[in-house]
Amino acid sequence: LVTCWAGARLSVVTAMAESPDPVGRRMARLAVAIGPLLCSRFDLLPAALVACALYAFVRRRDLVAGVLFGLAVMTKLYPLLLLLPVLGFLWGGGVRRRALALGGVGAMAALAVAAPFLLTAPEPFMRAVGLYGERPLHFESQLGAVVLALEGPAALVRSYGSSNVMTPLWLGPLADLSLLVGTRAFAGAALS
Repeated sequence: LVTCWAGARLSVVTAMAESPDPVGRRMARLAVAIGPLLCSRFDLLPAALVACALYAFVRRRDLVAGVLFGLAVMTKLYPLLLLLPVLGFLWGGGVRRRALALGGVGAMAALAVAAPFLLTAPEPFMRAVGLYGERPLHFESQLGAVVLALEGPAALVRSYGSSNVMTPLWLGPLADLSLLVGTRAFAGAALS
């Protein structure tokens, strides 16, 4: 799969580099420049799925958008944080049937991916999902950068194959409070 993708990308880049169009040449150089970054990060697949899901949603292809959101959630959990506001604003805008269809199809797609693992090896699957909550903040995240700025380089740790920031004790209650306030504000906005 990676070889096919690389070959396709190389053929497009080669064709664009030979183009007399300056935009095509710039795009070819950009593809070559960011290619290693895209291949080395694990966010490419969920980001692509979310982008396609949002495109399908805007085009009012809610079933396709729901499936793509469900698949994206099974690759990383952050697409769920993007889906919830979409559902809330649909619900708050009086388009409840559309919100239910989008959320329901997304949940079914995620369950379809998870079902074989839940049926054959539920404990390892749930343990793998639980790792998302146990992992410290990534130093590139907004909150991780704030903690790093406040705590200094001593807060950096190497764990889970990446550079992370040790979560200070004061952050737990603050995060719980911000989640509670944010959820209530979101619910109030969606229901008003």
